[in-house]
Amino acid sequence: MCVHYTFVDGHQSGYSCRVVEDCVAGPNLEAHEASLKAMEYLQTGARCSLQATLFAMQATKPS
Repeated sequence: MCVHYTFVDGHQSGYSCRVVEDCVAGPNLEAHEASLKAMEYLQTGARCSLQATLFAMQATKPS
């Protein structure tokens, strides 16, 4: 829930937010998935994997 509410605060403040879905957990699988779906509902593309995040970070790394 901490990640979810921090995400919502960022969204409401005008930030583009992302959540690395395979690096967070909830109290159970149902709650975890519901929270991820809610964040994706607020910002399309919010859910991303660790692999995709690392790839994007590497792609923007200065030479």
